[in-house]
Amino acid sequence: MDNQEILNINSPKNMRRLALRFVLIVPFVLQIAVAVSLTGYFSLRNSQKSINNLTSQLRREITNRVEQHLNGYLSTPHQVNQINLRAYNLGLLNLNNFEQTGHYFWQQMRSFNIGYNNFANIAGEFIGVERTDNDELLINEVSKKHTGSKLYVYTTNLQGDRTQRIAVKKYDPRTEAWYVDAVKAQRPIWSKIYQWEDKPEILSISASYPLYDQNKTLIGVIGIDLLLSQISNFLNSINTGNSGTIFIIERNGLLVASSNSEQPFTLVDQQAKRLSALKSNDLLIKKVTKSLVAKFGQLNNIHDPKEWELTLSDGTRQFALVTPWQDKFGLDWLIVVVIPESNFMGQIQTNTRTTILLCGLASMVAIWLGLKTSQWISWPIFRLNLASQKIAAGHFELITNPTIIGEVQELSSSFNQMSQELQQSRQRLEEYSRSLEQEVQQRTQRLQQEIQQRELAYQQIQQADYALRQSEARYRQIVETANEGIWIIDAANNTSFVNPKIAQMLGYTISEMTGMNVFAFMDEQVQEIHHLGQQQQGISQHHDVKLKRQDASLVWTMMSTTPIFDEDGKYIGTLAMVTDISDRKQAEIELQQAMTAAEAANRAKSAFLANMSHELRTPLTAILGFCDLLSLPQQAPEETQEYIDFIRTSGEHLLDLINGILDMSKIEAGHMTLRAQECDLHQLCKDLEVMFSLNANQKQIEFVVELSDYLPRYIYIDQLKLRQILINLISNAIKFTEIGIVALRIFAHFSPPDADKFTQSPDFYLSTVNAYLQFEIEDTGAGISPEMQQQIFEAFIQTRSGKTPLEGAGLGLTISRHLVELMGGEIQVTSQLHQGSKFSFEVPVHIAESDSSNFYQYHQIVHQSEHPRKPGTANRGTGFNLPLESLALSLPIEWLLALKQSTLEGDVEVIWSLIDQIQNQHPTLASQLTDLTNHFQYIQILDLTHELLLLSQNNHQQPEN
Repeated sequence: MDNQEILNINSPKNMRRLALRFVLIVPFVLQIAVAVSLTGYFSLRNSQKSINNLTSQLRREITNRVEQHLNGYLSTPHQVNQINLRAYNLGLLNLNNFEQTGHYFWQQMRSFNIGYNNFANIAGEFIGVERTDNDELLINEVSKKHTGSKLYVYTTNLQGDRTQRIAVKKYDPRTEAWYVDAVKAQRPIWSKIYQWEDKPEILSISASYPLYDQNKTLIGVIGIDLLLSQISNFLNSINTGNSGTIFIIERNGLLVASSNSEQPFTLVDQQAKRLSALKSNDLLIKKVTKSLVAKFGQLNNIHDPKEWELTLSDGTRQFALVTPWQDKFGLDWLIVVVIPESNFMGQIQTNTRTTILLCGLASMVAIWLGLKTSQWISWPIFRLNLASQKIAAGHFELITNPTIIGEVQELSSSFNQMSQELQQSRQRLEEYSRSLEQEVQQRTQRLQQEIQQRELAYQQIQQADYALRQSEARYRQIVETANEGIWIIDAANNTSFVNPKIAQMLGYTISEMTGMNVFAFMDEQVQEIHHLGQQQQGISQHHDVKLKRQDASLVWTMMSTTPIFDEDGKYIGTLAMVTDISDRKQAEIELQQAMTAAEAANRAKSAFLANMSHELRTPLTAILGFCDLLSLPQQAPEETQEYIDFIRTSGEHLLDLINGILDMSKIEAGHMTLRAQECDLHQLCKDLEVMFSLNANQKQIEFVVELSDYLPRYIYIDQLKLRQILINLISNAIKFTEIGIVALRIFAHFSPPDADKFTQSPDFYLSTVNAYLQFEIEDTGAGISPEMQQQIFEAFIQTRSGKTPLEGAGLGLTISRHLVELMGGEIQVTSQLHQGSKFSFEVPVHIAESDSSNFYQYHQIVHQSEHPRKPGTANRGTGFNLPLESLALSLPIEWLLALKQSTLEGDVEVIWSLIDQIQNQHPTLASQLTDLTNHFQYIQILDLTHELLLLSQNNHQQPEN
């Protein structure tokens, strides 16, 4: 970097310039502003903390006052009840003398601030003294003797004597909450908050005390009523500021009392309805209650005093405190105190405005002082700046005006000295410049000659480079478009070059393969090391190699390799031409597999023919032998019949072998079909039990058939195929069981345990399935080894577990497996050697309508809500007077399928919602479906749905045809 560049960098034009006045004024003003702002901020913050502490103390003080009032006010009724109880026990109070009792209650009302003092006996007689709104005391009496079981209301004089009857009403105190709750609890309690029957606008709570005689027999209930309005009056007397409030709520959120004028109830048809705090007309109570529930969850979760703050929609902050209050008689209330922030912010806001005004005044004074100070300091420096500009223009002048600022005066002296030295340096530079011009001219001439020579050499290099680029382009085009992979490795067997073909073949990019060792791609490294060793000796190779792709798969290639040597004959690498021969290798593998399969089929055929020859020869020999015996003269009829039976048994055995072979051929050809028909499952089980009991008894083993509860009797299924499967499995179980038991178990499910297993079932089953039958055949025989379990379902395979010589053709399990799969199920086996085996399979079926009792049992399992009905009432026969063709055209298939599924599952809620969807468009259909659902006629709904689905499918198929 030369001097000129340094001067340019340090030039004022390349720097952001700031005025000296700005530098002097701004920091000074900022310091003052920051100091004043922090002072105001901390002052405001301390004021806010003081407010928070003050509001917290005030809220707790108000809460304490409310608690003290509640403790005193609500303890008075129980104290009066204790006084009355003691008076009664001492004989001072005769509750049967209503005249004396009324006068006694009247005196107590004058002594205690309570709303009602009363007594009711078990006969419904009542005596009480009521306090009116104008503090007048009235005596209320219900007596069979004097009032005829009606309520008489009397005014009283100053001595408590009755003066005038003013009302007659019907009244039974035994129906009131204060009486009922006390009798039920059998102890002193608070009643529920209730309204007076004759004055519905008055809500009260009663401290009730049940009275019993010495035999623990109920005599009656004494009670003291407190008016909730008196609690509200006390809350209203507490000063909470301009807009603060106090209210008391129960744990269920209902208002008990509040400090505002709002009543904790609403009148609806002259009936008082308790008001929830969340529905209060007072917005503050409503907002505070919502905030309380949102912050602390359910009201029952509040066990300790909780403080919090909230902001209303108008931006005002409120400080709230909720405190639980309980007594030993069962009251459990929440006291909520709310105080607005505005009660305390008036003086603080005035102080804040004063602080801001003082801060602004201080800032203005600071700016004025800064301007004056900067002007006094910057004027000498301004003169120095003018002098420097004149020097830059070539006018060297000295500064003669002194200043009282020492640093500036020293700067002026230094500036004058620098000016003199600059003038001398300028003269020397002018002399050096003239000599330098001559030297530059000479060097310029020599440089021009050298440039001409280099331009000529550069032209020659460009011509050679152009020829090289053309040659390289032709080479690259050949390499990149080649149909074979080109692979070059160095002497260390690392990849130095690959073309796109080989990179694409192995699933890499060119950059990824470059530098990788060639053995990272080899599958048979030992053999390839030998080939590479031969290449280093100069021998070319052509061989098939399996290479590993990036995804770890293998690709067969034909690789032609040629060694590369340098000018000294030293080996430096190998060039390989790689061709993908995967298709050829795949064809070779498929050919080998076909040959192997053909050999296996030939061996299986030989084994089958040998086995069949043995199986067929044995019964044929028996038939021929017994025919010879029949040809002998003088045969007894019994022996003749026995021979005929043997011939018939052998013939049936031959027929079973041939039928098995024919069934296997049908299955392999895909010609085996199902013929579903109504089947009596219970009768089938009885037939099987009779069929195999004899064989089991002969082997001294037990054969049992177990049917689960709610198993349907009549089902739609291919009975012959099911019978063939069960006979094959049961006969095998008995054949391989020497001791113990063989059991057939059948279970019913009404929803598929694994729906994926039935996706291949026939269309018949898919459209009509409403149950799933699980069959299990379990024995305690020899068992099957794990290796044999993988083969027993293959054709002509027989297990050798404890059973020699072998019997049968080895087709039973194979045919059974195919038949179960044809029915839409899957056969499974679990077995342990010397312990036994269990074969199980599950197939979908349709319950036949002739078995109406089973449909009721099915709903009894699933829903536990089905009612019994007479036999046959759930079957067809109600008759749908509906235009089915038009309904099938207008109703969506999705709606019909949803109705069918929800009916099968018994989901009444979904059925109702589906009926609501068609209420307007198809009112008649909706009415009939509603009636069927109300009477649990689910089969009728399924019949109708099935017919509509069939009609809908036919309507969709006709346009396609």
